[in-house]
Amino acid sequence: MNEPVIVTGARSLVGHRLLPRLEAAGFQVQALSRRRGSGSGATHWLELDLAALAVCRDPVSLGLRPSVVLVHLAPLWLLPPVLPAFARLGVRRLVAFSSTSRLTKAHARAAIDRRLAARLARAEQEVIESSDANGIDWTLLRPTLIYGNVWEGGLGRLARVAAACRFIPVVGEASGTRQPVHADDLATACVAVLGQDVTFGQTYDLAGATRVTHLELCRVVLQALGLPPRVVRVPASVARGLLRVLRRVPRFSGISVGAADRMNEDLCVDSSPAVADFGYSPRAFALDPVFPDTVGVSGTDASSGARA
Repeated sequence: MNEPVIVTGARSLVGHRLLPRLEAAGFQVQALSRRRGSGSGATHWLELDLAALAVCRDPVSLGLRPSVVLVHLAPLWLLPPVLPAFARLGVRRLVAFSSTSRLTKAHARAAIDRRLAARLARAEQEVIESSDANGIDWTLLRPTLIYGNVWEGGLGRLARVAAACRFIPVVGEASGTRQPVHADDLATACVAVLGQDVTFGQTYDLAGATRVTHLELCRVVLQALGLPPRVVRVPASVARGLLRVLRRVPRFSGISVGAADRMNEDLCVDSSPAVADFGYSPRAFALDPVFPDTVGVSGTDASSGARA
């Protein structure tokens, strides 16, 4: 194929898996991130804040090379201001990641969750309008709760709570269902989408193959950490108060107070259009083993707001 592709948010949880898959498919990869990542010498890394690109009339002056394809893994709302610059580089194909939070949090009790859903909705519309105006064939992918090992992605937040408290607090039965999706399945889907014209101008919800309850997720996390399966049921008001306290600690700042309400809400979506159009085939839910070089990899769900 030997086609040039730019990947933003390249150090994210999905990016970590996507870069080698793009190389294997024959793409010439330019990986953009605010900090340089590691990987194959075939990938050209560029330390770049997208805010700088938004005000630059000549993207080549920042070290970018002309490219036909753009895969956007950074927060979606960062993309509309820089799409014209990417178009000037020759980009004519875009695959961008949003989140099912755009749907599941639109009517959430917590204002912070509703604001996130609204922000994603605006970003999606602006990406579509800018892509159409610049002659770019776009596809939007909305993943559910992204995971890898127990410390990565959305499950990493549960793991940090469990490690700090030695238990996980839940509200009621914590019976709300989720469909965790593995980051590598999203990377595979991304490569598949690039080769399918039928995906032009389409938005796909991407879920994992297994439906699990929030309670089951908590127990999986505790087991992976080698902790007793200690799940403590608390009133919703107590859970919200605990989450407010935790949010003041930097490593827990990504936790939403609305998480207490979602424990008993079903957050499942329909991925059948993705199955039909590009053969999407996610795996059953199972955590990866923890290796030293994967701990601390930033999660796409955290960076883009994809919190199920």
